[in-house]
Amino acid sequence: MRPLMICLHASELNIEIMERSLHEMPFEVRHVVDTHLLHIIREQQSLAEQKNYIFTKMMELIEQEPALILVTCTNYIVLLEQMELVTSIPILKIDELLFEQLKSSHLPLKILFTNKQTIEGTMTRLKKYISPERESEVVFIPEVFDWYLAGEKLAHDQKVLNTLLELDTYENTVVVAQLSMANIAEIYSKLSGDVVLSPVTAIKTYMNDLIFK
Repeated sequence: MRPLMICLHASELNIEIMERSLHEMPFEVRHVVDTHLLHIIREQQSLAEQKNYIFTKMMELIEQEPALILVTCTNYIVLLEQMELVTSIPILKIDELLFEQLKSSHLPLKILFTNKQTIEGTMTRLKKYISPERESEVVFIPEVFDWYLAGEKLAHDQKVLNTLLELDTYENTVVVAQLSMANIAEIYSKLSGDVVLSPVTAIKTYMNDLIFK
């Protein structure tokens, strides 16, 4: 029997992205979609209430005794970073896998976000992985994250693609910080020949290293 891997998402659209990334991996993959945290954040409930909700949800997943848990929701990740969750089960935060990839290059970074609420937390954590002298630029694309959550994926992807096409990528490392942009980043990379790093490239690298090390 294959070991169980639980993937925690904020949108069911992320399931398709991860299925494509993990289909050759030796895990039974169980997807859990939790949209309620975004609702709590938008209602501006207190940080303590948000953390309490996440703690309860994570304990529910831990009780299923998976081999590992992969968290793809950046809102979850930012809040998990502020908590002490004691467990022997590895909890992979997908953006940290991406940060590990960024350590291998010293080029300036251009980092695309569509979810404004995660920019500060993600960039603060990124600074733990890269040199403080390394130049990094945040490129925020407004509105499109709401389109993605509403299922308007084509409009979302077109806007992200247009933004990538307009970027000056010469001698820069371009990164999409959220899983929602991974597919269109892959398409752009194939069309342009310019590699755009994403959470998907990071998880593939991590899993291959895990299997073949």
